[in-house]
Amino acid sequence: MRIYTAVGFASGPRVRPIALDGLLREFSPPLRASASALFAIGALNALVAAVDGDFGMAGTSLCLCVCAAGLFAEDLLQRDYRRDRAVLAYVAAHPGVEPGQVAHAVGSSKGVAARSLERLREDGLLVRGDGDAGHVAEGYRLAPQ
Repeated sequence: MRIYTAVGFASGPRVRPIALDGLLREFSPPLRASASALFAIGALNALVAAVDGDFGMAGTSLCLCVCAAGLFAEDLLQRDYRRDRAVLAYVAAHPGVEPGQVAHAVGSSKGVAARSLERLREDGLLVRGDGDAGHVAEGYRLAPQ
């Protein structure tokens, strides 16, 4: 997916495409680090509020902790999605690959890569083997459309 941004020049604005993935990677810090920092700030704020007896501030701080924990959990859930996307791109570029090759390419264990391949196969995006009646390969490739 591409988005476009206007860039100002002396001769007037020009529009240039930017890959959305690159934009998100460039401008957003890792969510896990942000969630951990928010959780720590909320916990410290709740502790100070409890010592001071300000229970309204303590409640608000605990809400911040819960929200930060939710962000952290969402990042963990999205990690599988990001890995599946990398696996799908690798299989598209290298049809007939085995789980071990995929694991090496995306930097995960063979079991994790096999689970990603199986999820993508169950979703109908990949098939196992080449579909030839005379020759059945064990590798994965994109499903025919």
